[in-house]
This record gives sequence, C-alpha cells and structure tokens, in this order.
Amino acid sequence: MTNENRCELYENRLKQEDVKRIDFVISNYPEGGDIPGYGMVVIDQVRGIKEIKPGSPWAIVEDMRQRALALELAAKSEQIRDQQLTKSVLLAVESIQIYPTSVGGLALRHGLDQLARHIATMPHEDSVNAVAFSPDGARVATASYDGTTKVWNATTGAEIATMPHEGSVNAVVFSPDGTRVATASSDGSAKVWNAATGAEIATMPHEYWVLAIAFSPDGTRVATASSDGSAKVWLWLPEDLINEACSRLTRNLTPKEWCQYLPGEPYCKTCPNLP
Repeated sequence: MTNENRCELYENRLKQEDVKRIDFVISNYPEGGDIPGYGMVVIDQVRGIKEIKPGSPWAIVEDMRQRALALELAAKSEQIRDQQLTKSVLLAVESIQIYPTSVGGLALRHGLDQLARHIATMPHEDSVNAVAFSPDGARVATASYDGTTKVWNATTGAEIATMPHEGSVNAVVFSPDGTRVATASSDGSAKVWNAATGAEIATMPHEYWVLAIAFSPDGTRVATASSDGSAKVWLWLPEDLINEACSRLTRNLTPKEWCQYLPGEPYCKTCPNLP
C-alpha cells in the first residue's frame, strides 16, 4: 500500500463498524531501543481475536507483560490475604491462569491453607503414627500411640472397627483386596485383622518393637521390620499355614491321640497326604 493510499484511508475516516479485520506488520528498530525483528498483530472484530505470532518480538513483549501481571496479582494476593481471604485466593488463581509461576503457586497454597476444609476427622486418644487408605479409597486406617488401630469411613469419619494392641501401633496397611488390615506394634507383634469387624486373624511375634509392615502384591504374605535387628516374611492365611505345616510333618494323629484330644469326633487325617 502506497503512502498516498494510506493517507486516503485515513482521510476517509472509515467507521469502526465497517472494519472487520486489520493485519499489522510492524518492524522494530534496535537502534531505537526496541527488540530487534518484526512480527504481526491481527485484530479480528468478528471473532474477537488478537493474535501475536509466536517467536516474534511482540510475543516476547506479551510474555513479559503477562508474567509481570501474574507476579503483581500474586503479590497483591499475599498482601490482602489476612483481611480478604476469598479475594486473595481468587487473585492467586488468576495469577496462575495468566502466567504460572512459583510465586503464584505459593500465594495460592497460603490461601488454601486458610481455606482448608477437612472432609472428615478421625479422633484418637493420643498421637496418630500412621495412616493408610483402602485400595478403593472408601476407608482410612489409622495407627495410634494410644495402642489402637481404627478403620474409618473416609467420607463421614464414622468409625468402622477398632483393633487393640498392648503397645503403640507404629504402622498400618490394607491388604491389596481391602478386606484385611495389618499392623505393627511396639508390643513386639504384627497382626492381621478383618477390616470390617476388627477380628484378629493372625499374630506374628518379634523380640522387640515392630516398626513397619507390608503386604505382598498378591496379599498372601506379610513382611515386617523390627528394632530387634530383623525383617521377616510371614505366611498368614490359615490355609497357607496348614499347607506349610503338613509339608513339614511326617505323620497325623494316631486314633488314640485323636480320641484323647477330640473325643466324640469322627477320626480323619489332619494332613491327607500323610500316614
């Protein structure tokens, strides 16, 4: 477009409503203190689009402008948080949406700390040492210095079951299928419990405090760690313990022994594979 045409457009004083789209190609001059290079700015009145081509100096300027605005909003969020918490959190959110920065993230965290809403509270009589979610996320198990493990509804905080130890409970974990809970205690024992009823299923003794506990991926074994200097792997399912016992024994009860210990019960082999 010639200078003459440009002047003609200017003199014609086009009405704003008649202008649907304007493309500007703008050059910067380093000697004038500008960022070197050129870029394109598109203003589209129909679509409401303002486009700045990526990589152009104008994109760099726009990036700097957005970052500065985001930092300003984050600073304002911190400044007014104690007096206007809701507005502070909203400004922090806007800061991150405009231009994510660690400063904006920190401002939002500070606000969220004061806006914190606990879904459920699960009380013990002493400090809580460990906590675990069930695999489906519907329940929470807690281990406390008060000597109990409890299972709770994760949404309402309602108590489902209580499992007592004779010492502080140091660790708790759900089985992979969520039906069992395993605990480690300073009373020198690890235990497996029914997660729904709190009934004790198995006990695994150590010589001193048991500090940690874990189920195997298939849930058939339990590993424990103790301050007695040992870690151990245990079978805990009754059927697995029976099979292990029968694999180590050489005979069954004799009929006389059976009558002595199970009078009135019909005789049968405890381990079918043994004489």
